[in-house]
Amino acid sequence: MKRVYGIIVLVTLLIAISASFSQSVLAAPKTILMMAGSLPAPHSASKAVVRFVNAVKKDTNDEVEIRFFPGSELYADKDIPTAITQGACDMALTNFGTWSGVCPSLIALDLAAGVYKDFKHYNAAQDGPLGKLLTQDLAVKGVHLVGFAALGETQCIAIRNKLLQKPSDLKGLLIRAPMLGAQWFIESFGATPTFVSSAELYSALQRGTVDGAVSTAHSARQSKWHEPCPYITWVLISPGAPFGIVANLDKWNKLPPKIQEILTKDWAAELDENRKEASKQQVDAWEFFTNDPKIKTYKVSDEVRIKDWDPIAYEFQLKKLHNLIGKEKTDRILKAIAETK
Repeated sequence: MKRVYGIIVLVTLLIAISASFSQSVLAAPKTILMMAGSLPAPHSASKAVVRFVNAVKKDTNDEVEIRFFPGSELYADKDIPTAITQGACDMALTNFGTWSGVCPSLIALDLAAGVYKDFKHYNAAQDGPLGKLLTQDLAVKGVHLVGFAALGETQCIAIRNKLLQKPSDLKGLLIRAPMLGAQWFIESFGATPTFVSSAELYSALQRGTVDGAVSTAHSARQSKWHEPCPYITWVLISPGAPFGIVANLDKWNKLPPKIQEILTKDWAAELDENRKEASKQQVDAWEFFTNDPKIKTYKVSDEVRIKDWDPIAYEFQLKKLHNLIGKEKTDRILKAIAETK
């Protein structure tokens, strides 16, 4: 009898252990996606990705875990295009300004000098014909475009030792501009654009390795550029910053269609809030700069920009576009943008 009882206890114990093990296996994520990001963790776009990650986890019942590494913890912004195309990284919140060597047509997201009317037009172009065009071009390069990301208008030029008030004030300066459109904009007025990674920029500004930098006002504030660069000019370069969520195409295609649908839907839902937040943050950042007595600011009015800045920058930009992607693709991009007006 004791032997029978012992066998019953042993079988019961084995069943319990087996059930516990099965539950732990089922609870474990079936798919882990490594996701890089160059923006710092406190940045609004990084926070939007964190909310996206949590939504995906919930909506897939823990079948998918996205491990997000902001602040260049996994890859620096300049290294993300190679990491994604070669499959070393599954996903990324990326600056498309660093993708010109992989997919030149992404320059469309960074065009300056009045190509886009405003932030609303910029978003509509992304959601319309331009977005479809860029999705196709990225797919050819082995990249899936999950969706765009909003950082707000590129309109902040922070300088170490003088206040810019007119186009000629840029002449001779070495300016960090990570996006090609912004590089062409400042180059058209005689400045020399250069690239410095986000992680290295603050120290480069402190040392005087560069004279200044271009970005959104919110990013400039978040990165505390105003400390080494107390001269800040607001001039609308582009109504949007070219960021987005991408995935390695092979990795994406191996995901079940239902998971693909959830990832797409969850980021689209987050993007609506991301855009609203980004627009508000630009205004808040500019107010912060103008209220700080240690910072000198100057705002170029739309009227002055359209008259004195945009015509020069537009012609310079058009020539660069023709050289980079050819007249046919340039016309195709400009047509896609114009169709959303």
